[in-house]
Amino acid sequence: MKKTLLILSTLFLSLIGFSQTFTDGYFTYNIISPSEVSLNDYDMAGGTDVTIPATVSYDAVTYDITYIGYQAFMSNELTSVTIPEGVTNIVNGAFLFNNLSTVTIPNSVTSIWEAAFASNELTSVILGENVTTIAANAFNGNLLTTIDLPAGVTSIAKQVFANNSFTDLIIPNGITEIGEGSFSGNPLTSVTSINAVPPNIVTGMGIADSFAEDRSDICLYIPIGTEGLYVTDPGAEWIGFKSFEETTFAGTPDFYMTDQFNIFPNPVNSQFTVISDFTIESLMILNSNGRVVETIINPSSSIDVSNLAQGVYILQIQTVKGLSNKKFIKN
Repeated sequence: MKKTLLILSTLFLSLIGFSQTFTDGYFTYNIISPSEVSLNDYDMAGGTDVTIPATVSYDAVTYDITYIGYQAFMSNELTSVTIPEGVTNIVNGAFLFNNLSTVTIPNSVTSIWEAAFASNELTSVILGENVTTIAANAFNGNLLTTIDLPAGVTSIAKQVFANNSFTDLIIPNGITEIGEGSFSGNPLTSVTSINAVPPNIVTGMGIADSFAEDRSDICLYIPIGTEGLYVTDPGAEWIGFKSFEETTFAGTPDFYMTDQFNIFPNPVNSQFTVISDFTIESLMILNSNGRVVETIINPSSSIDVSNLAQGVYILQIQTVKGLSNKKFIKN
């Protein structure tokens, strides 16, 4: 028992050591490791134009500032902020309720937490190339008309860009999910998805709809050959738009062959046969989240899928004429 108590006491003292708070200038910090601090509070006497330092010294130790903490700058009437390289996380509500018009997120940042920049006046956001997570409501209630998402971002969270000024929205390649109300409250006139596999979205749920309570004034543009997957197949979610049009996008494959091949049986238990007018060079099987689960080079016409779990999949086929996609169900 004494040994256990000693271990717990040592751990508690260690945590206390890394929870020390100190103030330097207009900023208040919390020590979170022997070399790192979180910036947790700001004195408005420092003004509305803020440059956050990359490091801070205390008791002869220099710390890296890696976190902008919970509501650290909330309701401070900030008009500009410079976030230094080295910050990795911008925590819940860090810049909530300010007057920021532009912000640049450095490449060191990996995560932007809930409502981090909500309710500002942002017209421009430059996201660092290493951002992978943008949490719910992060940019809700601003004036954004465009956003360039880094390649590491594959999911657009709940209401993350709600109540902005998007009119012509482009969903970049690699997005697998668009959450509840992600773009609700925007004056959307068109939505363009470059993805060959439709991202999962929320459809027909009022304000929870990924795009709008009523999509009937919004035009939809999708890759050539993906009408079924997006709009007309059973269970397709990208419905209710004013119109839809298949088109070829610069820098993306031409999904042109949809009517040039078929698979049967579908649904399938263990094997299906692919019938194509062209020689198949390779095929990929993707799950419903767009993740590749199997790749086959120079396949035969009979494909064994007995190892797949039950569910809905996309078969993507490469021929000399281009790429093609077809949905199938594994029983």
